[in-house]
Parts: sequence; structure tokens; C-alpha cells
Amino acid sequence: MPAPLYGADDARRCSGNSVSEVLDKFRKNYDLIMSLPQETKEEKEFRHCIWLAEKEERERIYQTSIRPFRKATYRRWISLCRAKQNRRKNCHPNSIAC
Repeated sequence: MPAPLYGADDARRCSGNSVSEVLDKFRKNYDLIMSLPQETKEEKEFRHCIWLAEKEERERIYQTSIRPFRKATYRRWISLCRAKQNRRKNCHPNSIAC
């Protein structure tokens, strides 16, 4: 037989000991939800606009966070030494000295 969950025998951790207690809690929460005023159309649209703005911001952050892992668009490193660049241009392709 499997062991009971940790703290299952502690009465302080149990949420409902009987069916009537669970139904009373449900009724109390349901009455609380039903007593809240209905949301107007303007409030709903405003909340939706805020949600869309937050979603776009999350997507923008996600796109910029993965950018360093993308393949580089340049093919070779930029050389800071002009003399080395000129020497390589003037060098013969089969030459080892360059």
C-alpha cells in the first residue's frame, strides 16, 4: 500500500473534511464572484489592449534574446591592419610566404 502524502494526517492542512464543508466553501466563493459588477465593453477592450501590448513586448524581448545565437551575416573577420590586407591582395594565391 502506498504511503500517504506528506502532511495528509495533519488536520490543519486539510481543506475540507466533509461534503457539506466543501459545498459551503464553494457556495461562498460563488456568491462572491456573482456579487462583482459586470465588466463593461470599454473595460474589456482596454484590458484586451493592455494584454496585446504586453504580448508584443514579450515577443520583442524573446526575439532580441536569441539574436546572438543566430548565424553571422559577414563571411570573414574585419581586419584592422590595412598593410596586411594590401599584402594579401597583392600576393599570389599559390605563394606560401603571404
